[in-house]
Amino acid sequence: MDLLELAPDRDTSSHPSQETGAGPLTEHAVVVTPDGMGTVLVVHDTGSDAVALVRTASGVRPWGVAALSRIDGSPVSTAGQDARTAHHRAHLVQAQTPAGAVLSGGYRLADLDLAEGHGWIRDATGVAVAFVRVRLADDGRRHWWLQRVTGGAPFGTAFPEDARPGQPHGALRAAGCADWYLKSAHAQHTTAVAGELRRTVTLPLARVRELRALPAPVSAVTGEPVAAVAWHDCWRRYALSVEQMTGLAAVARTAVSSLAHDTAEQRRRRRVLTAAAAQLDFQAYDTARALAPIPVPGSPDAYGRPHTPRPTEPALVDLDDEPAEQTAPFDPSAVPSTDARHPYPPRPAAGPGSRGRVLCAEARLRELRHQGQARRTALCTLRGAPHTGSRRAAGPHRQDWRAGHRLDRQARLSSPYSASSRVETARGSPGRATSGRRSFGNHQRSKRTASTILMKSSISVVTVPS
Repeated sequence: MDLLELAPDRDTSSHPSQETGAGPLTEHAVVVTPDGMGTVLVVHDTGSDAVALVRTASGVRPWGVAALSRIDGSPVSTAGQDARTAHHRAHLVQAQTPAGAVLSGGYRLADLDLAEGHGWIRDATGVAVAFVRVRLADDGRRHWWLQRVTGGAPFGTAFPEDARPGQPHGALRAAGCADWYLKSAHAQHTTAVAGELRRTVTLPLARVRELRALPAPVSAVTGEPVAAVAWHDCWRRYALSVEQMTGLAAVARTAVSSLAHDTAEQRRRRRVLTAAAAQLDFQAYDTARALAPIPVPGSPDAYGRPHTPRPTEPALVDLDDEPAEQTAPFDPSAVPSTDARHPYPPRPAAGPGSRGRVLCAEARLRELRHQGQARRTALCTLRGAPHTGSRRAAGPHRQDWRAGHRLDRQARLSSPYSASSRVETARGSPGRATSGRRSFGNHQRSKRTASTILMKSSISVVTVPS
């Protein structure tokens, strides 16, 4: 069914075009789409998202309301989104009071402080069983985390504070997961030491090869060697603990500081080890941030700020940007010839009055092809068969041509250096005709390959005095 049948063109002259209005998006409103200006025909709100059918100069197609805007650049929203936004705003105001806002499962989010970035989750009896706390992510945005009071790993998802139209605040979204979080397997987890937390890390093979060649790392806390990693040449994914990550990163930085950078191989190793140390540092920080218990509000949070990379040396890539040695342009006349019969003639000096003539590479290739043709003609003459321009002779000389190749095959089989003779001797049989034919074909291909290599190696630009 055509979209035009679902939303026929209507008379919009009697309806105001909501160009700069602040009301909800309705039919006949003029909006700006990625394809240009258009008129809204139908608005459909699904509850979680909204879609509008818009007619533009390129045709009629649906657009998400989030992709539309008014002529003055202000965002648009539907009536359902406005109603949900008002409900979430009132819910957020209630959460900032001691009574709190009602959550699923009989819990309440109370004493929410948006400026300080924390709030308490209480059960039906008023006891605080969990809390939400804000952290700055690596992109600088505020994310809200959910943590149980008794410790253990926090909830696995952090919610950004700035939500889309129609969605609740990040603190409300995090607190809304308290019912599932407190009753699930997360409640059975005990408080773990930050160094024992593990996560699967994906390393490039080049970093694996360099890390496995380093000495065993030592724990920065206890001073004892950490558990060895089961390295493998072809494995890229390893389950590493935070203690192993920090130990390997420290050993890699020590190797980089003691490694020279005189050769390209040494500079490559320094770059690989530097990148491996930076990756392991970030993975250790991110693993502890995601799995270590979050301190209660009022206590310092070691992972409340984004990860700060360690200061490194100037870019090692600059060491390879040195200017290359200046070499003289290639001169074919300076290269000695490998063929004594056709030495390269000296190139005459360029200037007025020079009567030299330069033979290009194509001319040299044609000359070599003529030489090959002459050699094949001489071979057929010795065998008693005229050369007709191809490897197969025709007419009464066909049997002589076959007889000549039969003699060649017998000579090859009798040679101790022939692969075919060794194979047939091991079998204890004189061989089959197909084997000889295949051997002759291989021999001819080898000859053609050798001739091609000879021709390609002989191609050059030479000057022949006229």
